[in-house]
Amino acid sequence: IMKNISQVTNRHIDELYEEFGWPLYKSYGHAYDAFKLSLTDGGKVFENLEIAEATMKALDRNIKLRLMPQPMKIRCDFEATCFGYEGVDAIKAALIAGEKMGTEDLAVKSRLIAPPLYVMTTVSSDKEAGIEVLNQAKDKIAECLEGASGKLTVKMEPKVVGEREDKQLLSLMERLEKQNIETSGDDDN
Repeated sequence: IMKNISQVTNRHIDELYEEFGWPLYKSYGHAYDAFKLSLTDGGKVFENLEIAEATMKALDRNIKLRLMPQPMKIRCDFEATCFGYEGVDAIKAALIAGEKMGTEDLAVKSRLIAPPLYVMTTVSSDKEAGIEVLNQAKDKIAECLEGASGKLTVKMEPKVVGEREDKQLLSLMERLEKQNIETSGDDDN
């Protein structure tokens, strides 16, 4: 970060360390710790330091670019069944109620993979908050289904998924789609 700011502002790196680097080391143990803290405290870390405006802009931009937590995809797989009178309508209503458990920052989305398998996802930079919102949504879906004589069976508890899991899900969806395609031998004749 210090090297990049030095290049962007055309200032020698030693000047930057004297201006704010060493004071941050003295106050926070390491400048990196101060930079991480500045993401959550609104820049109060730098209040007692006299940093040039152009340098501060470059520093702020650089910290946000390099240290901002990356959003994670969190997923929960489950089977939803309802053999009661309401059937499919009860499952739809339960999924909608589950999606409403999401917030503006943590939107919950549900998708049908193949009956009765569904996947519910959210994207969050806070792992615990994302898992918690999916657990709440899962519980809400289960509650709604139980009220209509239905059942929710969790296949995968809410967890952070990566590219590998997404590829596995896509290949499963493609395989199930191929199995559902009607072929010339499927008719009654």
